Amino acid sequence: MGISSVKVCINTLGDDESRTAYRAALKKHFEPHLDELCADCHRRYEQNPLRILDCKIDHDLGCMHEAPSLAEYLNEESKEYFSRVLKGLDALGIPYEIDERLVRGLDYYTHTVFEVVSTRPDSGAQATIFAGGRYDHFVEYYGGPDMSGIGFAIGLERLISLAGEEGHDFGADAPLDAYVIGLGDVADSVLKTVQDLRHNGFVAEGNLVQRSLKAQFKSADRNGAKYIIILGEDEVKNGTVNIKRAGEKEQNTLKSGELIDTLKKWEGR
Repeated sequence: MGISSVKVCINTLGDDESRTAYRAALKKHFEPHLDELCADCHRRYEQNPLRILDCKIDHDLGCMHEAPSLAEYLNEESKEYFSRVLKGLDALGIPYEIDERLVRGLDYYTHTVFEVVSTRPDSGAQATIFAGGRYDHFVEYYGGPDMSGIGFAIGLERLISLAGEEGHDFGADAPLDAYVIGLGDVADSVLKTVQDLRHNGFVAEGNLVQRSLKAQFKSADRNGAKYIIILGEDEVKNGTVNIKRAGEKEQNTLKSGELIDTLKKWEGR
């Protein structure tokens, strides 16, 4: 998408053995400082002390900066695994920063965690675009078999906004093949017709609220619809639809089940 003002932040949580040792070290470290920590960190202390490290309220406290590093508690297997991940990034020419404070609070995360963040100075607290990691216990956590996976979640609005600010051309919206007009209490039928059209490869939209026929024709025209399909209460009752080509007055009445085949024929599909 042409976005250049981003960086990859990466860390490792290690395997189960490493994380267990690190949790114990964090609890020992933060125990004398509980009175300094916020209420959320009190909960994190009991449930998952790693989450204390990414607290936005207490991050400037001295006990945060003095906390032990996870790297000190990684076993050899975890160190070797993280080294291979970094070598893979190096081989692909992907720059990264190791952020030892980057953690995840959910128990199914294992080894690699990462964030891709905006480096634009106006990003502020909304800098993270997407983030994720390796999930060794995810499937098992939700009742499935013991198997590994990876995943991430994207802040789609942030991504779109950032791409737009950096000049990405999203292009014009595709013109509609069909617009379904609804007259009366027929929203369910309009919705089903639009869905049937989409499932058969047509770009379609429809009107689901009470609006005048004139307003709906304007919407069809504004969206560049090639075909206009009209559904009223009588049509729904009789199992028919009315269809016309945009810009033409002639209107055809079809059985509902003939609509898709008729459009495919007209379109030469």
